[in-house]
Amino acid sequence: MGRRAKKTFRYLVPTLIALVAGPVVTQLSITRPTMPEELDCAICLKGHKSRVMNLPTGFTYELIRDFAGHFRSEAEIVLGEASESLAMLALDSLDIVVMPYSDTLTRERGYIVSDSLENGTVWVMRATDDVLMGNFTHWFNLYSQEEGYDALKRRFRPSYEPYRRVALGREYAAASPYDALLKQYAPQAGWDWRMLAALVWQESRFRIDARSSKGAEGLLQMMPATARRFKNDDMLDPEKNLAAGTAYIRRLNSIFTQFVSDADDLPKFVMAAYSAGEGRVLDCIRYARAKGLPHSSWEDLENIIGDLRENGPGDADTLLQYGGLRGYETLNYVSNIYSLYDAFTLISP
Repeated sequence: MGRRAKKTFRYLVPTLIALVAGPVVTQLSITRPTMPEELDCAICLKGHKSRVMNLPTGFTYELIRDFAGHFRSEAEIVLGEASESLAMLALDSLDIVVMPYSDTLTRERGYIVSDSLENGTVWVMRATDDVLMGNFTHWFNLYSQEEGYDALKRRFRPSYEPYRRVALGREYAAASPYDALLKQYAPQAGWDWRMLAALVWQESRFRIDARSSKGAEGLLQMMPATARRFKNDDMLDPEKNLAAGTAYIRRLNSIFTQFVSDADDLPKFVMAAYSAGEGRVLDCIRYARAKGLPHSSWEDLENIIGDLRENGPGDADTLLQYGGLRGYETLNYVSNIYSLYDAFTLISP
């Protein structure tokens, strides 16, 4: 091929590629799945029991996050009641409602319902959101064949009940669905990760949807005001809940380390404060000082609580801003966590 022919060919090829590829690129841009920047989702699984999964809410939470993340969307996830959430879905206040499968739901007008997932749940969307449902169906069909999906199911299937596992005499690769997060945040509290696992089990049984009658929420059952203080704006998010909880534990460490003579007793003071409030534990220390009683060990604190229970504060009443710890509930709480810690060290050495 001559020089002039080569030069002509060199400039002709890009032109031909552009002419051929142009329609293809245009077609791809037309058929590319469209997704909202933010998906508003409600998980309505209160009381739902699955034969194949012990923690369906935690599983669903992460599945929603994976789905939204695949399409580079943000997911705002809340807990809800099915009837109210479906009404909000109809009003365009929600995009997705995840709830237990129901035969009657498939006949409701105005909704489209996914196939039932393995844990007996379905994803419900407005009938007009067929593109969103199509995106979910296509994504899930592919994702459910991947190892990542199998790993997700393995995390949320077991009951993780520590004493039952100890009774079986076996060791386990995972102590909870959140081992990676526990190992990440426990050092920030100065704790063994299995001690943090024991606290989480005591508080929530690893259920992100746990709520107390007093309003505490999430894995570490934080009160909303305390959570906000430690920059947790989503009580349902397991990582944010653990991050805020360990930040609070770190603060309690700094408060009580000055009063404790043995470093091994510091976690016990902190757990007592986590359960009953730091003010009540400080009240016990004030009371002991006023009475000339020792107060630098956990045994001392146990004796102080016993003295308050039997005799009342007496003339030290003016020093007790929160009334002291006048019962054994907090002592049992700390004892339970240490018992759980022993169990977790046996099953996850």
